[in-house]
Amino acid sequence: MQLKYYLIFIALIFIEVSFAQQNHIVILEKTNGNQVYKVSGNFPKDWIKSKWDTGYRIQNVNFKTNEWFVVMNKTEKGFSQRYMLSPSSQQIKDKLKDGYTIQDISLYVSSNTIRRFYLFKKISVNPVSVYFFAGSPNYNHSISKEVKDGWNKGWFCKNIKSIQYKNRIAFSVLMPRKRNNEDQLIEYRADFPHDLLSNKKSQGYKLTSITYDQNKKSWCVVMTKKKAVKKTNGTGNIWWWETPPQTDWTWFNYKTQKSNIDDYIHNKGYSIVGLN
Repeated sequence: MQLKYYLIFIALIFIEVSFAQQNHIVILEKTNGNQVYKVSGNFPKDWIKSKWDTGYRIQNVNFKTNEWFVVMNKTEKGFSQRYMLSPSSQQIKDKLKDGYTIQDISLYVSSNTIRRFYLFKKISVNPVSVYFFAGSPNYNHSISKEVKDGWNKGWFCKNIKSIQYKNRIAFSVLMPRKRNNEDQLIEYRADFPHDLLSNKKSQGYKLTSITYDQNKKSWCVVMTKKKAVKKTNGTGNIWWWETPPQTDWTWFNYKTQKSNIDDYIHNKGYSIVGLN
């Protein structure tokens, strides 16, 4: 009898991990904004165009099991955006030379091949530097190594993504700006990291990105915490360290908790800030 319940327990863990791997994980923060999103089996280029025309700009893009998830925000001051499906290395370099930064990267499958979606945002008239990697894991490249290499160069990790299709694995790491007053951590857990997320949230961290690393068969988590800053009194004789307040955040699985996501967006003042 004990063996029976043990096998049921193992099966439930396997189902939870597999289900989470195959579905969009949505990160929300309490930041009021005018936001819309669309989930579609085909890339929603016509919907994006219609929203662009009314002042929205793409915030996040994700792809899971033949399904696109696109989030767009209404902006008071418009800026130029471009996206490319499976661009060449030269096309990416040209965009950076023309003053665009990489705003998002999403791995997707098309024609039995893992491809990459790039979202570009115009920020300068001069060439722009971005630390990023998109490729396959091997001895020289891994998610944690690429993130730590970026940290050593002073960059901030915005997202990590991983995908497996048939016998091929690929991942991407995007670090589009320099780190300011922030600490980041990267950790792995074999099971879905409920406890890690809860523990670190209680310590002032917020979830930045999460993906299942098929190469390591573990969940890879990046979290961020604002650093304490030095405060002084009027004379400067007394000083102390104060940690800036974090905005409240949460996460949901889109397939099983879509109603929660809509409730938080429409009724509780939250906005989607990340997709994995």
